[in-house]
Amino acid sequence: MKHPLDHPALYALWQAPFARQKLRPIGDLAALRSEASVLDAACGPGDYAQLFDPKGYVGIDTNAAYIERANRKHSASRGHFTVADARTFDPPDRRFGLVFANSFLHHLDDGGARAALANLARLTAPGGRLLLMDLLLPETQGPARWLARADRGDWPRSQQHWLQLLETSYTPRRVEPYTLRLLGTPLWRMLFVEASPRR
Repeated sequence: MKHPLDHPALYALWQAPFARQKLRPIGDLAALRSEASVLDAACGPGDYAQLFDPKGYVGIDTNAAYIERANRKHSASRGHFTVADARTFDPPDRRFGLVFANSFLHHLDDGGARAALANLARLTAPGGRLLLMDLLLPETQGPARWLARADRGDWPRSQQHWLQLLETSYTPRRVEPYTLRLLGTPLWRMLFVEASPRR
């Protein structure tokens, strides 16, 4: 493992204070369970799998240790997890009504992010949607900008940059920047986007 957070237990511990905050812009979390088919792109150790109906849920990640933990912890009741890359994942005869991409694309350079978005759009069923939450790079100096630069993902982006990447494959329907806090202190800036694939 290249980074301590590549270890699934450490990653889960690090994410725990922010897990629910990340989902705040979605609003009605109970409605997510009505989605018949969900692709959780870069699902990590599967911490968000419980939000979805397990019958139609597929979680993918390139980190085999994350997938092993997800399968051990969730697979009996929470869907299917497999080692795969969102840029190339190609399940036969399968498209998804919801693609969930949480804090993933800032680990890819622009070319990799465009490839992932193009493939995810291809995997999104007609009438389906993308829910993306990812790290914003604030324009002004301060703790949030420093933390974004210090993140193990090397490509935090401005809102404008994120939208330029997304619009190569998706049409944004809702865009909302928001803040993750710890004990009331603002730490990370995030961007939430709900989008439809371009056809």
